[in-house]
Amino acid sequence: MLMVKTFTIKEYNFKQVSQSKGAIEYVLVDEFGAQRTITAVAKIGWNKKISSVKPVFKRETPLLQALINRAVNDQVVVDFTGFNKNHPRVITTRTSAINRDFSKEKVQTQSHRYNADSMVIDKFRLVQLFLISVFAVFFIILLEIFS
Repeated sequence: MLMVKTFTIKEYNFKQVSQSKGAIEYVLVDEFGAQRTITAVAKIGWNKKISSVKPVFKRETPLLQALINRAVNDQVVVDFTGFNKNHPRVITTRTSAINRDFSKEKVQTQSHRYNADSMVIDKFRLVQLFLISVFAVFFIILLEIFS
């Protein structure tokens, strides 16, 4: 399946994090107007220039290769077809298990919240009953005094 995308470089940032490494960030806009950020780790050579760049996410490799030595506002056309053939997207079942665990946790959290809310409501009802009882006793005492 053919996958060719066009991006415009909106912003480029470089931050040196150590003497031999840096972080590169490209902010891109695709042909549909969607904005995305590409982050990479750069190795800095002895001459204080970038010697190599490695993307944080492997699937962004062809895009990063196309972005090197480009300037802000440049348009870049990237063909992901060959990369996708050689590096098919792998979806693991572990992700599904994690999502299921989160959904169970969410249900448990909601049930705990329900239990906590019902306890608060029960306490409120008890306080109401106590106050009604106190006023009833007070009213009976007043009736006894004035009768």
